[in-house]
Amino acid sequence: QELAMPSIGFPFTQKTLDMKDPIVIIVSHSGGTFAPLACSNLMQSFSSSIFAVTSEWDTQVGKQLRSMYGDKNDLLTSRIFSTEVGVRPAEPCSVSVVATHQLLTNIFEHICMQIISNPHFRSITGSIITERDLQTLERCNVENIKSLERIVGVDRKGNEVHQLLKQTEEELRAAGDIWSEHILENAKAYIMSFVYIVVTVVAGFPLISGIAYAAGLRGDKYPGDQIFYLLRFLDALVYFWLPQINIFILRLFQGRNLRHRMVGRTVVIGDPCSWVAQSAEAF
Repeated sequence: QELAMPSIGFPFTQKTLDMKDPIVIIVSHSGGTFAPLACSNLMQSFSSSIFAVTSEWDTQVGKQLRSMYGDKNDLLTSRIFSTEVGVRPAEPCSVSVVATHQLLTNIFEHICMQIISNPHFRSITGSIITERDLQTLERCNVENIKSLERIVGVDRKGNEVHQLLKQTEEELRAAGDIWSEHILENAKAYIMSFVYIVVTVVAGFPLISGIAYAAGLRGDKYPGDQIFYLLRFLDALVYFWLPQINIFILRLFQGRNLRHRMVGRTVVIGDPCSWVAQSAEAF
């Protein structure tokens, strides 16, 4: 379960690694994956400040952390942060990533507020976060929810948004339809090629030769005519370029651009910290 995650703002080396009572946050959607459970068991001998971000409160890693010794002076009596996503065994991490991002943002904002409000905490931690940075983060956090409502077409209460606000959803669905046609065109062209080969070989009349036969140009009437060699040569070219021909036919019927490349589609994600790209890749 290797995941290259850069340590932003903290030079993580053997010299800077301090395992003396660190604050540990274990992020796991299911709460039962081997790696988070192993980290939980390992870190309990180094720290008592271990917390977990999971999809629900009752998980395996949650049971481990709740069984830890709790001091009455602990700032937080609960060690579980739940995204309230629930169990989703047959779905990729799309909803879980969004919910986890929202929860971690709220946790980060709370920590920043506690540190910025006290000059002593700010001096000890060497905080470089300013009040303006926190205001910008909160504004983006609020606007993120509004943007999600426009993307899915449903507000936070489960009601459909106004028709004028569905433009983003409609544009995304239209782009997704075009993208899906690009993705599936190779499979469709393969099926069309298979049907064409089976029908023409079994019937004994490829496309060009069949048209010539229907027009009255038959071998029994014109034996040894060189025109039949030309027709067979054209049929051979049709067999050779049959996948590309079928792709052009599909694009004509679907109204897509004929000049798009006929290879695998590539997604390029510009991400300064690689977290967005890794989430998209996992999805």
